Amino acid sequence: KKNKETGSKEYMIALILTDGVINDMEDSVNEIIDSTGYPLSIIIIGIGTANFDKMNRLDGDQGLENSKGQKASRDICQFVPFSKFENDEIKLAEQVLEEVPQQVLDYMKAEKINPGPQKEKIDIDKLLGLKREGSFHDDKVKRKHSDSADESINSEGGGTAVNIK
Repeated sequence: KKNKETGSKEYMIALILTDGVINDMEDSVNEIIDSTGYPLSIIIIGIGTANFDKMNRLDGDQGLENSKGQKASRDICQFVPFSKFENDEIKLAEQVLEEVPQQVLDYMKAEKINPGPQKEKIDIDKLLGLKREGSFHDDKVKRKHSDSADESINSEGGGTAVNIK
């Protein structure tokens, strides 16, 4: 809230590790809906053997709505069950971070915050210390995120460079 009030361009990511389900689901839904106007993404990782089926409601991929009919203005929450990816740290990282770029873009677009000039390409693999093999690095992969943002992924120099235009 403070970042938005002061005009800061900082974006926060909250990481929540849980070994159980939420007992106050409606309060949690209300808090997430209230937070959609702030520079925030929430990543929840379910650890252990609990039944996390209800946690998918918070994920918001299909839209998040509370019992009063209030809807989230954007998706800010990602839920990932650790047990599904515990043997593949690459896939776990991909799932955990999958929605963050779009969430940041959605916030910036909603707040009419334009990016400054591009300074340099970021080598994601180098940043994360990852080494990838296979077709992911073949030539150039281009994904359309929204009508205003393209993400280009190149495999130049042995790493993955990401440009958000």
